[in-house]
Order: sequence, then structure tokens, then C-alpha cells
Amino acid sequence: MEGIFGLPVSRIKPSATFIYKIIQNVSIGADVFISSTKPLPKSPRPIIVYIHGGGWTGGSRANFSPAMFTDFLKHKFTVVSIDYRLLPESAFVTGQLEDIQDAEIWLRDVLPDEMRKLGWEVDPETIIVSGTSAGGHLALLTPKIWKKPPTAILAISGATDMHRIARHVNFDIPPLTSDVIKVATFETPPTFTLLQKPKDDTFTPRTLFVLHVLKNDIIAEYLLRGTMNGKLPAKGCVSRHEIDDISPIHLCKTVKWVPTYQLMAGEDPPSVLESSKSFQDEMDSQSIPCKTIIVPGLHHGFDGDAKVGGDTHMNIIRPAVEWVVGIACA
Repeated sequence: MEGIFGLPVSRIKPSATFIYKIIQNVSIGADVFISSTKPLPKSPRPIIVYIHGGGWTGGSRANFSPAMFTDFLKHKFTVVSIDYRLLPESAFVTGQLEDIQDAEIWLRDVLPDEMRKLGWEVDPETIIVSGTSAGGHLALLTPKIWKKPPTAILAISGATDMHRIARHVNFDIPPLTSDVIKVATFETPPTFTLLQKPKDDTFTPRTLFVLHVLKNDIIAEYLLRGTMNGKLPAKGCVSRHEIDDISPIHLCKTVKWVPTYQLMAGEDPPSVLESSKSFQDEMDSQSIPCKTIIVPGLHHGFDGDAKVGGDTHMNIIRPAVEWVVGIACA
């Protein structure tokens, strides 16, 4: 379960930090990174916005791939990493997805003026959306939920079919009681939490909460129903149509899609890997540029662990970045 638990905090420092949204006393932040090399580019620079992973329930904008960000900065992109309200305190459709929608408005309408004050010109018409795991899934929903689709998507271990997203928990975990759920959750929706790797059979309440969602194979139900009366939702409590509506592999048949690069770990769940291949087939049938790379032996969340200049960076992450940059800058 690496990559969901023990998300690495990246060490590249942002050039600027902003609040892109305030709702019900919750401030939602965005870190912006720009190249420090001189001279500064005179032409407006494209945007790459990154959506972190963490099972829709944990993580923060500090959890990203330094290797990937380094490559986008090399191309003098305006690199943005955002927070969003987390489940289960926030609803998925009317909370988390609304944050991703509002991030688009801020990126296009507010960020250019803010960055101009720093001597940096932003091109708000050219935006690549990227994300890992849950963030990859959210990135893949932007062609549907954004007012204007992104220029391209780079999804890392992102699920495309929410009917087929089983993540097996093959070890014993303590029961999830209503008291544990109460301790694991907050009164106000958080925008960052830490999910810790299970160690020596001890689990933080929030980690245990997510493990039960995975073990019970109720990810779609959890996204669409959250907790119900202090309990996890029952398997099968949502309709097929509702799940279709948050599944990129179904949405791409009716929504205008964009060039997409899928970068998958060989140790991602088999059902997720099969769905990524089916998504590639659907893109091919529509003649939409798409590339799907499945790398044997890599664990879920490998991109956050990749060393800058290491083999995973140079041979796996860099080709993905070059592909989407080629699309955006064509």
C-alpha cells in the first residue's frame, strides 16, 4: 500500500503560496513553483496543475513528485500543486469536485495577475492537469467538470473505471467501530491529513478507516455516500449510473476528451490495469492521442519516491512529461 500510506513530503520549496478558495471557514491552498533560471521567459508560460493522492481522504499539496516537477520547471512551466477538501468530512461531488472546478477558475482568472506581480507571465489557456492515485482519478474527471477542458492530462495510477477498482487488503486489521470513526474524522473538512503506513499491527484511526474502505471494496460507495449514520456505506448502495458518472472510461464516450498519458505501476491492482488498457482502446477508437505505459515491478505511488536524475525519473517519468509537454506546446 505504498503511495497511499506514508506519502512522501517533497522538498522543493514553492516560489509563492496562495489561497485559491475559502468556504465555510476552510482555506484551501495552492503552491506555485517557477524556474529560478535567468533570464525569465518573456512569453506567457503554460500551467501544470497537480492534484495529490491519498485515497480521497489524506495527503496534501506537499505530496508530489520532485522528479516530475523538476522536468516541468525545466520547460519553464508554471507548476501549481493544490489542496482540496478531503472525504469523508466533505462530500465528493458537492465538495471535492467543486474544489477542483473552482481551482480552474482561479488558475485562469486570478493566477495570471498574481504571478505578473512576480515578473512571471502565465498562459491560462494552456493547462495540463496531473495527479497520482486518487489525484489521478480527479485529474481524469476534469474534461467533464471544468468549464473549458484542460489541454492534456498526465494521470499516474489513476482509476478509469470505478466499477473495477478493488484494492485488496491481505492482512488482518482491527474492527472499525463508531468510536474509531469518530476519532478518525473532524468537524470541519480538512485539506490535509497524514495516512501512516501500518507498522507492528498498530494503525492510526484515519488509516484504519481507509483500510476498511479498501478491504470492503466500497470505494465507489464511499465516494458517493460518504459515511452514513456514523458507519461506512453498504456495498451496492449506489446505482450503476451514479458510478458511470464518476468513471472516466464511461464519461469519455459522451464528453469531449483531451490527449491523455496514463502512467501505471505494475503493482497497481489488476482490475485498475485492465481498465487502463480499455481506456486506451476507447481513446484509439476515437482517434484521441493517448499513451498508456504499465511499468512492471513498480509500486503504487512510485512517482513520489523517484529520485531526481535516477532511473525511474529518466526512463519513466521524463518520457511522460515530454509527451504532454509536446501536446501543450505544439
